Amino acid sequence: MKLTPFCPVAIYARSGEPDPKSIAEQCAEAIQYARTVLGATATVAYSDDGYTGRTLARPALQTLLHHVWCGHVRTIVVTSPCRLTQVHLDHLRLQSRFEQANAKVVVAKTPFRFPAHLATEPAA
Repeated sequence: MKLTPFCPVAIYARSGEPDPKSIAEQCAEAIQYARTVLGATATVAYSDDGYTGRTLARPALQTLLHHVWCGHVRTIVVTSPCRLTQVHLDHLRLQSRFEQANAKVVVAKTPFRFPAHLATEPAA
């Protein structure tokens, strides 16, 4: 899948405890993935440092969701599905929002198979 430079790839990082190193590592890994696997030439990073994944009330996540809804972002890269949320019902809510906005989530690495309708994994 190749992207156009007119719609940047969003990188979303989150850490439950304040941990700038973890945020930086997540962003670096996701940016590398976006560039090498997706062919992205433009990325925008959103990060919530010190916010639990058990709520959607996070400043950067809310900004990201607004940008997705406005059509500024069509692809979101995360290093793990739990970066977006740790609550199953919230996964479903986010899935619905992303589908309505024609956006998708790409997991740069994941230890389990993420539902195909919610995330896209690179072809083997």
